[in-house]
Amino acid sequence: MIESSDDHGRLPLELVSNILVRLPAEDLMDYCKFVCKRWRDEINTPKFIESHNRRIFNNGNNIIKSIVLYSTYKETLMCIDFHSNGHIKINPIIHNVNSVDMTPVLVGSCTGLLCFACYDRNTNMAKSFSVYNPITGASKLVPWLEQHGLNPNFRNGFGYDCTSGDYKILCFALDETETPRTICTCVYSFNTDSWKVNKEPCPLPFGLSQGGIVFSNNALHFITLSSDIIKIIGFDLGTEKFHEIPLPVSHTSMIYCAQQIELANLRGCLHLVTTTTEVWVMKEYGVKESWTQLFHYDILSSTITDYKAMLRWGNEKIMPCAYSEDGSEILVVIGTYSINRFFCLDVHTLQLRKLEISTSHEWDWSRWEGVMPWVGSFVCPSTMYKGSSPYIEQ
Repeated sequence: MIESSDDHGRLPLELVSNILVRLPAEDLMDYCKFVCKRWRDEINTPKFIESHNRRIFNNGNNIIKSIVLYSTYKETLMCIDFHSNGHIKINPIIHNVNSVDMTPVLVGSCTGLLCFACYDRNTNMAKSFSVYNPITGASKLVPWLEQHGLNPNFRNGFGYDCTSGDYKILCFALDETETPRTICTCVYSFNTDSWKVNKEPCPLPFGLSQGGIVFSNNALHFITLSSDIIKIIGFDLGTEKFHEIPLPVSHTSMIYCAQQIELANLRGCLHLVTTTTEVWVMKEYGVKESWTQLFHYDILSSTITDYKAMLRWGNEKIMPCAYSEDGSEILVVIGTYSINRFFCLDVHTLQLRKLEISTSHEWDWSRWEGVMPWVGSFVCPSTMYKGSSPYIEQ
């Protein structure tokens, strides 16, 4: 075939596409689409978007390099790219929430999508959920089943079930139609566009930690308190059944307050953090013996004087957020309930390096909620379901 003069000296489109599909979605949207019409048209094709999304689904844990922060106080969504020395991005808050009457709270992050629970500011009741893609700006509003007497004032979670290709929202709600009142497990499926309500006893009606529900290994995880002993519970998104995750061997018989333990998901592995600043990682999911102590850091012995006054009141914590690309450093948050700051922690020497963040945007770095791993994608929330209006399946 004779090449046209326009194609002479240019790489074949198939090769160009194979290169572009490996780039972050942010770079494709911000830069690559403006290089030339040929690139823009290729990036916009359904085949390219499908290939890019498939790479996120298959390799998401290995390519996640950013975290998102959401401030209810400022109603601002932020993105920190840890691998580029604190590069900051500002993403608009979800546009389908009436900020006058609603308070969005970030409850989950999965394959580029962020899930918000939207609380009525007058009643402090969750009225809906919104799933939002910061890259494309697309979102989907999921109405809550308030007409059925369910009070969704407990923790919520969001994740992707790889066994069925379905996104799901997990919500624990108080059934006010029962006497005595009971806790229901409510699951929203994007494939069926429906809520399913399970009124069987669930393992966490009370004692649920104030920490979030963490998605890892096709399950949502949280802390419960039973007979003054903490437990890690997983909710399998495929079977929609609960299971217990064993604690590290040295912690099995120890008694805790549920507030003393938090969970995190870094690089696809479940991490456990105690207020004594021990950080453990479960290298093989569900296997007690695979728990490995990553580090034990004494915050109060830190040489960073900025935090002496802050930490003397107690309740201090150190929370891992992301690994550096080579795994030698961890982005951590050090702080109390009301004051938080970012540091880089050397996992070998346990030396802290304060993360200097400069941005032209007005932002109070001590007032935010919902730190979660995030990777940009082209997944569209509005096309992830089949059907029309939400309904209940008993």
